[in-house]
Amino acid sequence: MLISVVVCTYNPTDGVLTRALDAILAQDLDQASWELVVVDNNSNPAVSDRPYIADRCVRVVTEAEQGLSKARECGLRNAKGSLLVFVDDDNLLAPDYLRQVIDIFADPTIGVVSGSIEPEYAKKPPEWLASFENMLAIRRPPTDGAYLTDGPPYNEHFAIGAGMAVRRDVIEGYYRSIAE
Repeated sequence: MLISVVVCTYNPTDGVLTRALDAILAQDLDQASWELVVVDNNSNPAVSDRPYIADRCVRVVTEAEQGLSKARECGLRNAKGSLLVFVDDDNLLAPDYLRQVIDIFADPTIGVVSGSIEPEYAKKPPEWLASFENMLAIRRPPTDGAYLTDGPPYNEHFAIGAGMAVRRDVIEGYYRSIAE
């Protein structure tokens, strides 16, 4: 596998997770080039028991220790790809997302990328919320080019987890460093 798409979830809302999985499975990239791994972070009922999982080409693994970092680490352990794309269980990937990831990672100097994250609000939020959207993992970068960063300080162009694509060696190095 070239790309492993890893969806971490805990007690998901079935309709929301179904939409996320459908968006992933609708990618315009040949499915032989990627796999889909859902990490069930100890949900009740288990994600693997939900009827919409059996209808889709999804591999479900379980991480008993709750927490997003533990779930992502479990995804890494179970993924086969040299590139990993971490997708939250309420993210809807654009149909060409994985193809764009391959194109970007053709540059061997790129280690981690993420893209635009647009919210879908159930009702119109108050105007003051706009100044806090960055803290909610909402990203609306300008579309006039790539924004590159090679380290701290944290800024609005740092890659974030929702939709983040990362080389396997980079994420493995990260987990080794925090284990030390």
